[in-house]
Amino acid sequence: RFFLVPKESAAYVPCGYEEEPYAEAGDMLIYRNLHALPLGYFYDSFLDKKDWDSLNIGDKMYNQLRGCLINTPDEALFKDFQNIEPERMASEERYDPDRAYSSSKDEELYYVAEGISYASDWEEAGMNVYYGDREKHWEYKTKYSPTYTGINSFAVQMSSGAEKTESIIETLDDPDITVASASVVKLPLQKAYAQLDLLKAHAIENITVQDNRICGMASLDRPMILQLAVPYSSHWHVTIDGEEGRIYCSGVYMAVPMQAGEHSVEFAYR
Repeated sequence: RFFLVPKESAAYVPCGYEEEPYAEAGDMLIYRNLHALPLGYFYDSFLDKKDWDSLNIGDKMYNQLRGCLINTPDEALFKDFQNIEPERMASEERYDPDRAYSSSKDEELYYVAEGISYASDWEEAGMNVYYGDREKHWEYKTKYSPTYTGINSFAVQMSSGAEKTESIIETLDDPDITVASASVVKLPLQKAYAQLDLLKAHAIENITVQDNRICGMASLDRPMILQLAVPYSSHWHVTIDGEEGRIYCSGVYMAVPMQAGEHSVEFAYR
């Protein structure tokens, strides 16, 4: 819900946070996310990752609010849930550095770069992106970095829907960086906000986090999929009412299909 960053690094604030600091603490700025989801929340449908992979960045984010993203759904365990088709809401057009792009209230605008390559042997490179009076900074880990992930694309949120803006989008990047293609994506937010409210209404309760365990209670009127906003790892194990359950990879998070009823849930890392 909150993001802390040194005052000289305000350009590193990620997507979803208010553009103005919520508070200050010494040399740190505190930014607030008004739409943050709880640690654990429930879906009644899922989206196959193969369908999700074909979407642009705006539609990927929106559809992850509609259904739990499952990498490899098991037919038996997911028979009680609807496998939804992706819904396309976001617009996408080729980036033109000489064109002014407008973003309205209740609409997010993203600069997207794909097919990034780096000619030097440095471990990382950076790019600044400017839109009106906003500046965002992005860093690229090259193949020479021990933390290289193989990712060669990125998206930068240039407006958050707080106010109307019209400006060109400028980039200032390392001369050794090559971007194969760039685009501008706009995502209307009203339906996204509605989906966020639905997820907030179905949240795991009485959560406790201690050492290597996360515990909570669930009260479900129908079968649902619990998503825990903790990075997936095969070292995590889950028990539901004391019985071993199965954890699925949901994007980067963990997902657990559950039946209707009152349940105690415990995640343990071992």
